[in-house]
Amino acid sequence: MKWLLLTICLLIIVVFCWVCSKSNVQSEMSWVHRSGAPYGIALDNNKSSITVMAVVDFACPHCHDEWPVLEKISRSRKAHVVLIPVGILSPSSKALGSIALANPNLLNKLMSSDMAWRPQNFRAWVQKQSELNPRLMTKTIKQMQENTMWFHRQGFTGVPLLFVGKRDALNPSSRFLGETGYPTLMHAIQQENANDQ
Repeated sequence: MKWLLLTICLLIIVVFCWVCSKSNVQSEMSWVHRSGAPYGIALDNNKSSITVMAVVDFACPHCHDEWPVLEKISRSRKAHVVLIPVGILSPSSKALGSIALANPNLLNKLMSSDMAWRPQNFRAWVQKQSELNPRLMTKTIKQMQENTMWFHRQGFTGVPLLFVGKRDALNPSSRFLGETGYPTLMHAIQQENANDQ
C-alpha cells in the first residue's frame, strides 16, 4: 500500500513538472513562432532580444534589393534575422523558396544572383548548382505551399514585408512593406532597445 501511494505521488510530481516545463516553453516562444509562419530560415544564431522577420519572395527584385540590408543587420548582431519565403509572384517563386528551405547554404547565391530569380534564367541557374539536395525538395515544396497559404490568410498584400519586435513580445512593434533600407530598420531596432531601458 505504501509503494502504491509513493508511486502515485511520484507520478503526480512528474506530470506536474512536465506541464510546467511545457508552459515555460510556450511563454518563451517568440512572436515569430506565434505568428503562425510555418517555415523560416534563420540567417544567424545570435541571441539578440530583437527579431527581424522578413517575408520574401525569391522572384521579387525588391526582396533581392533588401538582402544586403538583412545580411548587414544579421552580421551586426543587433537583431536575430529570420526569412519566411513565400511564393506569390511567379511559378519559379515556390521552386526558389523550396530550394532555399532545403539548402540554406545556397541562400546567399539565391539572393545575390540575377540568374536565380529571373524566370527566363531559372532553369539554367538550377542546373549549375551542384549543392542542391533534390530529396529534400519534395518536403520543402509542401512547406512553401503552407507558407504561401499563411501569407494569404494573414491578408498580406506584398513583399518584402518586414517585422521588428522583441523576441519575447506578444506582437512585433514595427511593420514595413517594400524596400526599407538599413537606417530605417536600425532605427526600429534601436527604438526596441530604448524601450527596454
